[in-house]
Amino acid sequence: MNMRHIYVPELEIRERNGESYFTGYAAVFDEEVHLFADAYERFDKQAFSCIQDQVVECWYDHKSDMKLGTTAVQGSLTLTVDEKGLFYQQRFNPQDADHVYVRSKISSGLCGGSSLGFRPTKQKWIKEGDKDINIIERCWVRDVGPTPKPAYQTTSAQVRSESDLSEMKRSWETWRRLSAIYLKANSPESF
Repeated sequence: MNMRHIYVPELEIRERNGESYFTGYAAVFDEEVHLFADAYERFDKQAFSCIQDQVVECWYDHKSDMKLGTTAVQGSLTLTVDEKGLFYQQRFNPQDADHVYVRSKISSGLCGGSSLGFRPTKQKWIKEGDKDINIIERCWVRDVGPTPKPAYQTTSAQVRSESDLSEMKRSWETWRRLSAIYLKANSPESF
């Protein structure tokens, strides 16, 4: 499965003990993201339960050549899971040209969101009213970081590749077919 990206309009530069940090929520729990047709997606509160075992990098706009930090280097990138979602804090390095560039974009308002590149490792489809919802129960996170995308609502997303979208649609269509078969087999008329 290809990587998927969620955009969240929360990004700040914070000062603490004389140091600056890029901070934001890379993902927010229990908020639906519209994928296509009646299909939506959302992160379960356990989606990032293994995040401390992963090496995650902080990239500007998902660009690996704009690497700002990593969890593999102590004090560089810190990830925290709280009641709201997956929060990141990337220490600002004034000696790094990429950091200076990103800080200028955030300060000017040209970069106002945060993003997450991830691959689901455990997911399930459920039906809620008229919506079919793909619940991300667990995922592998490749990158988090600032993005210059417009301030999307937390209920919007971009699926970056056609193959990823096709795979999601196949999964959704299979789930819908199996649900219809199950409902028909367990309807009162079948007894």
